[in-house]
Amino acid sequence: MLSGLWFIIVETYMEKKKQSNYEKDYDIYFKERESLVKLAAEQSASYDKYLLSISAGTFGLTVTFLKDILSSIQKDTVFLVIIAWSLISFTILLTLSSFIFGKLSFYKQIEVLEDEYFKEQKSNNIFTIITSIINIISGVSFVIGITLLFIFVALNISK
Repeated sequence: MLSGLWFIIVETYMEKKKQSNYEKDYDIYFKERESLVKLAAEQSASYDKYLLSISAGTFGLTVTFLKDILSSIQKDTVFLVIIAWSLISFTILLTLSSFIFGKLSFYKQIEVLEDEYFKEQKSNNIFTIITSIINIISGVSFVIGITLLFIFVALNISK
């Protein structure tokens, strides 16, 4: 009789402990999900925003520079401006697409989190990889475009 009672006490304790762990896991899940939703909102105001602003501003500055500051442009350096503007335009397009893929990435990550928590299965978030690649390429494109503009200016300002 005593061993049966002991078994019931231990079983009840284990059940409460299991439920307590479940509640802790759910709290962790909910906090992580909440932070992902918050990051989704903040993401729009970060790297992409600044890169987009700087890229768009570069066009205005270059046009002003070409029109007002340089009196004569070496014809054999015009291709530098064309390539630079193309790269900066490409940066703007990539940055805009990054907004879309970034948003998809956060929604997919919520699904991944729910799969891991509720279904106990691992899944991948391809949108995170795509967004990272887009951000790297847009940053490189911007740096090359700006570098070409500096080279163009250096070649034409010295004359």
